[in-house]
Amino acid sequence: MSQDPRPRATGDRSAPIARPASAPPRNTANSHAQAARARSAVTSVQVESLPEDQQVKLSDDVGAATTQGKFGGWMLSLIIHVMICVILMFIVLPGRAPKLDIVGTFSTEIGDQLDLLTDDQGSLNPNEALDYALTMPEEVKIEDFLVFEKTELPFEQDAIGATFEQSRIEMTEILSGRTDPGTKNDLLSKYGGNRLTQEAVALGLEWLKHQQSLDGSWSLQGPYADGRPQNRLDNRPAATALALLAFQGDGNTRTHGSYANVVKKGWTWLLKQQNPDGSFAPAQRSSNDLFYTQALCTIALCEILALEKKSNPSLRKQAREAVAFLLENQHAKFGGWRYQPQVGSDLSVTSWCLMALKTAEMAEISVPQSAYDRISSFLDSVSYDDQAAYVYMLDAKGDIPEHEKRPSMTAAGLVCREYLGWPQNHPALVRGAESLASPENLVQFPKSEKEEKDFSINVYSWYISSLALKALGPYNKYWRRWNSVMSRELPAQQVPKGENDAGSWSPQYDEYGFDGGRLYVTTLSILCLEVYYRHLSIYR
Repeated sequence: MSQDPRPRATGDRSAPIARPASAPPRNTANSHAQAARARSAVTSVQVESLPEDQQVKLSDDVGAATTQGKFGGWMLSLIIHVMICVILMFIVLPGRAPKLDIVGTFSTEIGDQLDLLTDDQGSLNPNEALDYALTMPEEVKIEDFLVFEKTELPFEQDAIGATFEQSRIEMTEILSGRTDPGTKNDLLSKYGGNRLTQEAVALGLEWLKHQQSLDGSWSLQGPYADGRPQNRLDNRPAATALALLAFQGDGNTRTHGSYANVVKKGWTWLLKQQNPDGSFAPAQRSSNDLFYTQALCTIALCEILALEKKSNPSLRKQAREAVAFLLENQHAKFGGWRYQPQVGSDLSVTSWCLMALKTAEMAEISVPQSAYDRISSFLDSVSYDDQAAYVYMLDAKGDIPEHEKRPSMTAAGLVCREYLGWPQNHPALVRGAESLASPENLVQFPKSEKEEKDFSINVYSWYISSLALKALGPYNKYWRRWNSVMSRELPAQQVPKGENDAGSWSPQYDEYGFDGGRLYVTTLSILCLEVYYRHLSIYR
């Protein structure tokens, strides 16, 4: 609020300064001072000699007369000075400053955030929009602001409308939002992260730190509660890659970050697990672990190579060998990957493998276009609804099975399409996003014991949906709808401080929790809550 520029009278009315008639005028400074003292003394005597009820009235009359005399001269001086300032303003300023109307909407509800927009809402291009995050004092952290939700976009066109040109970010730039605190805070503010999501990430990483074995690895089976069942083979390379992805997603490397020593120990162990053919899966493994493990380890390896930004020939050699193993085992006919080399293709495994190839590009490891072309052909084969939705795989007759129409696979298909070049305003991408952000697909947990009986969640579906919708931009209504729920529900379900396994998420309701266990559900939950800054948007 601006200050009132009007002058305020500050004189003390109890000190009358009326000139007595008997005081002759003088022309010197001393005579003026003496006259003033004399006037004060005479007036005081006059006032004191009156009855008490008349003293106040006379004093006020004298003060008022004196104030009027001074006010006239003061006002004349003020008017002259104001006129001079106005003239100088028109001389110095070349033109009128543009009017800027800012509307700020605040909410006290957890999960609602500052929505700050200019009045130029109708023509603003979201892909080229300035960041409207507030500039705040150093002592105020951006994560103290809460996440917002609006059901309608603040623009005449959707943030994925067809009214503006779009470009794609270079893959080598996409990891640059993790390590710089200023950039991370900017992305948190822009995409709707908040204090709750950041505290959940921090608490989750602490839990992961305490689950690391002395040799640097992690296990799917324990030592925590609700691990992978003992009748299922453990997969330490996959567990270790998942944990490292969570730490690296928050900006930690082997030399940087609060968990640098944890990351270093993890990589010291995992790099030793690579086989001569470039694969990471252990010899003794479950039947469906090979390419899931390879994709996870390749993503983590290429990330650390890109994040550390220094020449490391040995690390680069291992990353190239990991990528080569994926390329050599891409299905020659179907174009994707499944559980065993050259034995069919499914969208779940294929989406992880594609993300591994794209992460290789982030580390400046080239991937042939032919590999991407074959993946595109596979996506065509498992799509329906004019490519807006996707299934896990075709049935034996080559048809789309109804029971495979799931949001997790639609999200996986859309993420692949985004990486492979679909523009942000592709009609099928828009329709697919609308289905992912529908109420029944939003992040949710059982609200009562009655709901718990048959309740099922899929944290992998939430993770892949977060990637697909976040890519559409911070001002997009589908992302905002999705995040307004995710940013509340996931932190609320984390095991709180002071309890056993504090910082983790229970696999109780997850449909794959019986296999992946607590570490699987926890790492994917952390990756969901790092989505704001883990990758820059594919679209500028």
